[in-house]
Amino acid sequence: MVINARTDAFAARGSPEIARIVEAVRRANAYLGAGADCAFVPFVSDREAIGRLARENRGPLNVLAKPGSPRWPSWSAWECAR
Repeated sequence: MVINARTDAFAARGSPEIARIVEAVRRANAYLGAGADCAFVPFVSDREAIGRLARENRGPLNVLAKPGSPRWPSWSAWECAR
C-alpha cells in the first residue's frame, strides 16, 4: 500500500501563485513527516512552480499533467524523475 497525500493548494485560484507554492510545500512536507509515502500536487502546470516543488519537497512528488503542461522530456532538467 502507498499513501499518496494530496495537497490542494493550487485549487485556491484566488491566491497568488507564490502563496500556492509555499502552501503546497508546507502541506506536502507535513504529510511526508506524518508518514505519507509521497505527495500529490494537482492543478500545477508552470515549469518554475514544478521545479520548486521538486526541490523543496522532502520526498517523492506526484503532479497531474494536463493540457498545457510541459512535455515530459523537459522535466528532468527541473530535478524531476518519472
